[in-house]
Amino acid sequence: MKRGKRRYLFPAALLGVLAYQLFFPIPSGRELVAVPVWTVKTDGEVIPAERRPGAGLFSGFRLAGHMGYVDPDGTILFREKIAHNAAIHDEYFVNYSAMSRNLMIRDSRGQFLGNIAGSGYPFVRGGRLHVISVDGHALSRYGLNGDQTWERKFDSLLTAIDAGRDATIAGLLNGNVYILNEEGAEIYRAAPEGSAYPVILQAGISADGRHFAVISGIEPQKLTVFERTQRNYRPVYSKELAGSYRRAVKARYYSQPGVFLFEQPGGAWMYHAPGKKLSTVSLPGSLADFAEECLEGMLFAVSRKDGILHGTGFLPSGRKVLQFGFPDQPSFFFRQKGNSVILGLGDRLYRIDMRIN
Repeated sequence: MKRGKRRYLFPAALLGVLAYQLFFPIPSGRELVAVPVWTVKTDGEVIPAERRPGAGLFSGFRLAGHMGYVDPDGTILFREKIAHNAAIHDEYFVNYSAMSRNLMIRDSRGQFLGNIAGSGYPFVRGGRLHVISVDGHALSRYGLNGDQTWERKFDSLLTAIDAGRDATIAGLLNGNVYILNEEGAEIYRAAPEGSAYPVILQAGISADGRHFAVISGIEPQKLTVFERTQRNYRPVYSKELAGSYRRAVKARYYSQPGVFLFEQPGGAWMYHAPGKKLSTVSLPGSLADFAEECLEGMLFAVSRKDGILHGTGFLPSGRKVLQFGFPDQPSFFFRQKGNSVILGLGDRLYRIDMRIN
């Protein structure tokens, strides 16, 4: 197995990092270095986790119609075909069919943890398991044994959800936004105004619940940011946006360094909560995904243009730190864990470590 990985290491480096453009370091005496670590075929040998004791944290992935887990050394520990969709956490998952009558929770080894009676659409936010009801009007949170922690019903379709450590944000088709506490009770409600069609297209909340941001409305579309006070929340920033999306907007709230990052025509915009200011960055083609975390203050996005997947790293100011490209594939997966980037292209996973010297 190890020899096979080493055999693919050189092609992985060329394909994943050096294929089209090399990195552009920050001209500040500190240099960003990308180090290819391994590549592995996802349809290759599976070595169960119990045969890899002490291997470190697992990484969940989905690629080419399958989901599974890979360890830091590039060993596939579990893999199975996705029935219809899957909610994947690094420690547990729910793989469910289109007409599920119950939702089975399993750990990263595939072992049974719990069962949720009934149907719905599970997903993970803030590290916790949530389920949207089939009619789209109810949001629930569950423990890993399948017990329901709380349920909240709404008078309109849910269109945007995010969760921090202590609070959950829910945006609705009718333009209302709810902040819920750890018991699912409402602690704040808002309805951003100023648009002809009031709909919540995206929402994000910081881990500590101090700030939340909402993209709302059509004609015009707006960004509204709220900050928690001693007793409640209050709007602290509002901006009319260039986009006029009729779909969910790709976005992510990064508690460190306090940035709400969201797509806009030609690239992405960033609201920096500590400075209460907005900045922009241009990206090639159409946005594919944002990284889950920041790397020493650097944000990261992947976009598509002319058969190439472009990776772009940038600061909250909008200043670009690095750019590279690799051939687009019908099946694509991307995530960042700490200082490691895991790419999925076709039937292979690649790990590339980012280091700042």
